[in-house]
Amino acid sequence: MVRPVFLIILANPPEDNRSHHWAILVPEPGRSDAGKYITIGKSSLHRDGGFFKIYKHGYDLEAIPKLPTWETENGSSRFEEESTTSDEPRYEKVLLGMLPDSAVVDIVLNDQPTGQDEAEDAFVVEAEKVDIPDNVSRGDSLQKASQEWVAAYIQQLIAVGVLEQGAYTVVENRRGR
Repeated sequence: MVRPVFLIILANPPEDNRSHHWAILVPEPGRSDAGKYITIGKSSLHRDGGFFKIYKHGYDLEAIPKLPTWETENGSSRFEEESTTSDEPRYEKVLLGMLPDSAVVDIVLNDQPTGQDEAEDAFVVEAEKVDIPDNVSRGDSLQKASQEWVAAYIQQLIAVGVLEQGAYTVVENRRGR
């Protein structure tokens, strides 16, 4: 059995023109929008900020809040207290490829612990081998850093045969967005 692997591109608020934050999602069997979610975060506890890896299991993309709707008046935008929420999802899912079910160990399945050990999960083991790329400095935005790290992570998964080379082409075509 095989599972899809998705690049998740989180949308920014309407007036934010920075690059988008990236993550990887491997859905649980039978749940297309919930599963293993891997990305990086940035700590505000350090003076310059430091990046760290985030692993979420059983994570449901529907939990990501919808974007607020912005009101425009005379060509300028401002947030209204009574603004509504857009019906548009706050993310885009881009298929990177398929991987064998054996490459993923579910420690949460249908919101219940499975008793499995994450150490046997090739997806997490390979993520731990990927450092934040040298071209990302502590002063860089989390969005830029997430794109650089996900690209390096995809290269690692390709190198060990978990994903095909086409996954990196997809990532490169999305970089900077």
